Amino acid sequence: MSIKASTVFGRFVARRSLKLAIIWGGVFGLLVASSALAYATAYTTDASRAKIASTFGNNIGLKVLLGAPHNLATTAGFTGWRSLGTIIIFGSIWGILTASKAFRGEEAAGRWESFLSGQTTMRRATAQVLGGLFSSVAVMYVIVALATIGLGTLHNIQFTISASLFFAVAAICSAAEFLAVGALASQLMPTRAKAATMTAMTFGLAFVLRAIGNVSAEFHWLVNVSPLGWVENLRPLAGSRPLWLVPIIVFIIAISSLAIFVAGKRDHGESIVADKDTATPKTGSLNHLLPFAWRLIRPTTLAWCAGLLILSTAFSSLAKTAGQAFDASPGIDQALSRISQQASTTGAKTFLSIVFLMLMTIIMLVVANGVSAMREEEADSYLDNLLVAPVGRLRWLSGRIVLMAVTITAMGLIVAVGSYIGTRNVHIAAHDLLLAGINVMAPAAFILGIGILIMGFKPRLTSPLLHALVAWSFIIQIIGSAGNINHYILDTSILHHIALAPVVSPNWRVVLTLVGLGVVGCIVGMLRFKARDLESE
Repeated sequence: MSIKASTVFGRFVARRSLKLAIIWGGVFGLLVASSALAYATAYTTDASRAKIASTFGNNIGLKVLLGAPHNLATTAGFTGWRSLGTIIIFGSIWGILTASKAFRGEEAAGRWESFLSGQTTMRRATAQVLGGLFSSVAVMYVIVALATIGLGTLHNIQFTISASLFFAVAAICSAAEFLAVGALASQLMPTRAKAATMTAMTFGLAFVLRAIGNVSAEFHWLVNVSPLGWVENLRPLAGSRPLWLVPIIVFIIAISSLAIFVAGKRDHGESIVADKDTATPKTGSLNHLLPFAWRLIRPTTLAWCAGLLILSTAFSSLAKTAGQAFDASPGIDQALSRISQQASTTGAKTFLSIVFLMLMTIIMLVVANGVSAMREEEADSYLDNLLVAPVGRLRWLSGRIVLMAVTITAMGLIVAVGSYIGTRNVHIAAHDLLLAGINVMAPAAFILGIGILIMGFKPRLTSPLLHALVAWSFIIQIIGSAGNINHYILDTSILHHIALAPVVSPNWRVVLTLVGLGVVGCIVGMLRFKARDLESE
């Protein structure tokens, strides 16, 4: 078998994952550039830099979300902390979703079957897929490295080339780690949803260990046993420590090798943790469109709901301690005002507002993934099986939209309930938390409408454009809190228009506008979907 033939599957996977890798690489590069430029422009004196270092340096809430800061009185230190902390989160999510799709998703779609009928094995196929995925990570590295090097040439920033290259390495580490974990989970679990859930639980554990280690001196050693903590310990641009690459590389190689080994222990379509061989038939949901659609999305939806409940409860339980740190930081009010566009008070509500911002972004990602899954049903020709039956296009699509709307509502209420459970020792009214939960639904509803609109007109761009919009909105919002940015750029972020509840009251005019635009997007997208031909990959 020729070298070209032996790598065909890896090249196929690389091409499929390349678009999103380029988008996320560009987003990460933009985040680095914007963070550095905002800091260098806004804080030009030693006094202002010392003040921002004091404001953010001891902030427990930001330590939980972004990691422990170092050398915040310098452009390099602030940029490394702010940008890497965000990149770690979204790089991990990209790795989780990409790995589960490339392994279990492609296998379920039947693409592995024809490939495995040739001169190859499950282990070789798994190695090829891993190679294709890691090549996408390499592309992401090149984009981030070029952006950081170009940024470093500016006279008011001046990053060295070696520091820029090391930062780019750190930026891709979490994505590579969870690509490997996702590959192993895909060998162990029988479905894509279960593999993604297992990988997400691993990420959650690593995140919690790092968070506890960063806020508790007694348990700081937990940072050193968390894969995310290893990335944080690299400290790029702020006293780089390349020795922490050793556990990261060992982890990636070990987990990837284990995934390849385990792949050889199972047959195509099977898994190590197998489904039940027999089960009581449940055919009732097959006779009606909505119950059938719910059956398809139920595992993933319930997993996300459980994860949001755990995250909202865990983070909100830190509100009292974080609030005390916020009260002791006079500069936090100014930073928060940039995010919410309103005067704010400090304390526990401030921390909860940052938590709600993170959860709001996660819910937007869930919706983006849900709309992308609708598109995949069309692209993989699964939708043809329904449309040949007495099921109209509008009926199918409207049913899925209703389920997504119910999911958005449920998730908004779940984060409100989780926050209420976690803040029982803090005097925050349940009414305020409920309104904050309703507030997080608006941008998700807007994303749903935009997604259906794109799916109607340019279906093949549905996933890339939606994920890019979510990432851009979050990153611009975070950057906006670090310094002055042109208001035209800020206005392109969906999150910039949302009041940061519960520290301030929701802006109901904005909420209704976003929901209304989402409804219009759904209607127009549905009408266009009805009129156009089905498009496969």
